[in-house]
Amino acid sequence: MTKPLAGLRVMVVDDDLDICEMMTMLLEDEGATVLTLRQADAVVAQVQAWKPDRILLDWMMDPVGGDVALEALRQAGTLSDEEFAAQKARLLGP
Repeated sequence: MTKPLAGLRVMVVDDDLDICEMMTMLLEDEGATVLTLRQADAVVAQVQAWKPDRILLDWMMDPVGGDVALEALRQAGTLSDEEFAAQKARLLGP
């Protein structure tokens, strides 16, 4: 049986190692090839070199946030709006 994401190249950009590992496991289980980046400052060069089909981009990274990385990708002409998804997580406490 063919996996639903077979042949898809997905780049996960997140400064949280646990999220990178979880997303990699989930995506690879569905057949995707995954590349993770822990900092957004190198995202343009990595996108140009690896040419992912989709990018999952953490919006709240330091020092370079997902919004800055997305703008850099758009300025470089390396992606369309259909190729990325922004993700954001925040711990909620008492």
